[in-house]
Amino acid sequence: MIGARGGIDHDFYPHIPDPGLGRSAAAARACMTPPSATRRRRPIAATLFTLMVIQVILAVGLTAAVTGWSLRNGFSNYLVAREGETLDAFVDLVRARIIAEGGLDAFRNDPGVMRSVLDELAPGTGPGRPPPGGRPG
Repeated sequence: MIGARGGIDHDFYPHIPDPGLGRSAAAARACMTPPSATRRRRPIAATLFTLMVIQVILAVGLTAAVTGWSLRNGFSNYLVAREGETLDAFVDLVRARIIAEGGLDAFRNDPGVMRSVLDELAPGTGPGRPPPGGRPG
């Protein structure tokens, strides 16, 4: 590119020496050396190794993320299924008790009826009761 003075624009071409600036011969030679000749190239083995390490790190990270997500969702689905089974069993017990007692009046008048239904559903649980199988150790 031509500069304002009609010569070479040394800001645009810094590797071409400007004899008018009074540079030494060594500085002029340093400016004339292409940048690729002074810079050492990285060996292909180092580049390939770096790329392989990056791939391994990404693969391990992605596998850990997918595994964690799968375990979290799988356990949540399991808990929802177990809760549904427990609720179905509770509904069946309450329905059978309502039929046996002749209506909902037994539940309204006697809180012990609901306690007995809950004991049938999960025996030995609740405040002040020992766990199933007796007292612990």
